[in-house]
Amino acid sequence: MKKIVFIAIVALTVSFVTNSCSKDTNSNDPDDPTNVETYLTKEIIKKSSGTLYTMNSMYFYDNSKRLKKIVVEEITYSNSKSSYEVDFIYNTDGTLDKTISSDGYVSIFRYINNKLSKVIETGTDWNDTYNDTLYLYYDNSGQILKTTEFSYWSFSSGSVNKREEADEYELNSNGRITQIKKTFKKYGNGELDIHNMEIIIYEYSSNGNLISSNSVKTDILTNEESWIKYQYEYDAKLNYWPTKHFPKEYLFIEMLYPDDVYSSNNTTLSTYTSSSGDYEANIRNITNYNSNGYPITITANWGSIELEYSQNISPK
Repeated sequence: MKKIVFIAIVALTVSFVTNSCSKDTNSNDPDDPTNVETYLTKEIIKKSSGTLYTMNSMYFYDNSKRLKKIVVEEITYSNSKSSYEVDFIYNTDGTLDKTISSDGYVSIFRYINNKLSKVIETGTDWNDTYNDTLYLYYDNSGQILKTTEFSYWSFSSGSVNKREEADEYELNSNGRITQIKKTFKKYGNGELDIHNMEIIIYEYSSNGNLISSNSVKTDILTNEESWIKYQYEYDAKLNYWPTKHFPKEYLFIEMLYPDDVYSSNNTTLSTYTSSSGDYEANIRNITNYNSNGYPITITANWGSIELEYSQNISPK
C-alpha cells in the first residue's frame, strides 16, 4: 500500500514481534526493560550525505495510550519547509478504523469475523487520483495465507496506470514470514508494461532478528532473471520502533513484508548486493541509550536519528 508503506518508513512489534533480546553488560540496562511502558514522542532524522534533508516527527497518544496522531515537518537543504499530519481513528471495539493524512490520503480498514479482510486507500495528488485495495486471506488456523492488491492511478494528463499483485506466504512455527511468492503486473493505458514473478526468502536469528532476505525475480516478458540480497547486524538493546505504538492492524499490514526495523534489536549494519553488481553498506553507531535500554542518538554514514521518549503520556 503506497501511503501505508511510506508512513512506516519515515515515521514508524506489537504481538507479532518478540521483544526479547540478549542481555549485555551495560549498567544502564533495567532489570526487565520489556515491561517498561515507553512511548516515542519525537524522532528527528537528518540526512547529511548527498542532498541535505531533515524530517521531524512528533507522536501523540490518546487517553487509552493508543497512537492518535503523527505530525511531520520536512526541511530541505534550501531551508524550504513542508508539513503534514496523519490521524489514527479507532472503532468502538478498539480496532483501527482508518488513517487520514492531511496530504489527501485515506486508508480504511475492514474486518470479517474479527480478522482484517480488506484495506482501501484513496488519494488525490496534483489532480492525479489514486485507488488501492488490498484483500487478505487466511488458512483454517487463522494464519495469513495470501493477499491480492489492485491499484489504479488516473493522471491529470489523461493517462492511466493499473497494477495487480498476488502474494503467497509461508510462515514458521513462530508466525514469522519465511517466504513470499509474488506475481506482479503493471499496465499503462491498457498495455502490459511489467510482469514479474518473484520469490523472497527470509532468515531470522533465534531472538527474532531478521538476518537476511534473498530475492530472485524473473521478468516474464523478457525471461531475464535478477537477484537482490540484504543482510543485517544488530546491537543487543531494545528496538525503539515498538515505542511508536502503531495499531496492531496497521503493523500487521507492514509486517507482511519483513524488514529489519521490526526485529528485536536495533540495526547496526545493513548491506545490499544485487546481480547487477550494486553494493551498499549502511553503518549505524549507537552508543547512547536511555535507562530503559532504548537508543537516544543513532549516527550513520548517511546522517543521524535523534529520539525522545516518555513514560507519562499526556493526550493532546
